[in-house]
Amino acid sequence: MIFILIESSACEQILEVKYPERKAMITLNCILTSGDSILMEVKSSQSYPPQSDSTLFIKNASIALYEDQKLIGELKYREADPGIYPLKKKFQYFNYYLTDRIMAESGHSYSVNVSAPGFTDISANTYIPFPVPIISVDTSSVVINYSNSQLKSLECLINFQDPEGKNSYMLSVDRIGRYKMTYYENNVLISKTNTVRYFIPFFCEDPDVVYFRISPGSPGTIPLEKDEKDSWMSEVFITDDSFKNKVYSLRILIPYMLLNDNAYPQNPGEKFTMRKLNIRLYSINDEFYKYARSWYTQVYKKNDMFSEPVGVYNNINNGAGIFSGKSVSVDSSVVVRIYYNPSLK
Repeated sequence: MIFILIESSACEQILEVKYPERKAMITLNCILTSGDSILMEVKSSQSYPPQSDSTLFIKNASIALYEDQKLIGELKYREADPGIYPLKKKFQYFNYYLTDRIMAESGHSYSVNVSAPGFTDISANTYIPFPVPIISVDTSSVVINYSNSQLKSLECLINFQDPEGKNSYMLSVDRIGRYKMTYYENNVLISKTNTVRYFIPFFCEDPDVVYFRISPGSPGTIPLEKDEKDSWMSEVFITDDSFKNKVYSLRILIPYMLLNDNAYPQNPGEKFTMRKLNIRLYSINDEFYKYARSWYTQVYKKNDMFSEPVGVYNNINNGAGIFSGKSVSVDSSVVVRIYYNPSLK
C-alpha cells in the first residue's frame, strides 16, 4: 500500500476593491392624503465617497406642486422637529410644506418638480383615488392563542364593497387617549399628561395582506421567519385580486391588553374610560402598494444571506423615493373600555 502525502499551501493577499463614485441625488418622500395639508420630505442620498460632515436635509430646494397640470403652489422649507407632540400639533417629520389653506383632494392627479443647486432636477406624478366606504364593522369578544397563552381579544370584521377596476387598500386602527410625558426643561423635571393619538397594534391572519411585522417579544424588531404567527402589526396592505367587485370582510384581532392608557386618570381613582376606535380604510394607488410591498420584502430579507437583493419601488424620475396618494374612510362606531396604567393610578 502506497501513501502519497500532498502538501498544499495557501497564500493570502489583500485585494483593494474600488467602488465607483456615486453622485448624490434628491430623494423625495410624500404620501398625499385627501383632506389633509401637503407635507414633503426632501433630502439628499448619500454620495460615495460619503460626505460625513454634511447634513442630508436639503434646505434650498425649489418645489412646485401641480394639481391636474395647474400650479397650486410652491413648498417652503422649515426645520424638521421629530418627536411626540400633543394632538393639536402635527408630527413634524417633513421639512417642506404647503400652506394649510390648500389640501390634497381625491379624484385629482398631482405632479411635482424639485430642483436644488448641485443636484439633477427630479419630478414625479401620482393620483389620489376616491375613498371606499366602510359598510359596517361587526365585533365580538374572542379568546386567541398567543405565545403559549390565551388572550381575550376584540374581533373586528371590517366590511366594504370593492368597486370596479384595480384597487388597493391600507388598514389601520387608532384612538384618542392620554399619555404621561416626563422631560427636563431648564434642568427642572416636568411631568404632564397630554391628549394623543394611539395607533393600535392588531393581529391579522388574512393570507393576502402585506404588512410590517413586529415581534411581540421585542417590539420594533423584525423577525426573519415569515411564517411566525405570534406577531402583531400596526397597518396592513391588500389588493383586490381575490375579491374583485365583491363585498369583502377583513378580519383583525385586537388584544384588550393593548388598549391601556399610559396616563394618570382624569378623575382620581378612576380605573377606566370609554373610547372610540377609529378604524381607517385607506384607498391607495398601485404605486403606494408596490412601494409598501417592496419595502417590507427588503426588510424581511436584509439578514438572509441566501436571498437575492430586493430593491424598493421608486417612482421619482432622476431621483429616489415615493410620491403617492391615499384617501380614507373612517368608522368610529366601536366603543371600548380603556384602562389606565395601574402603576399611574
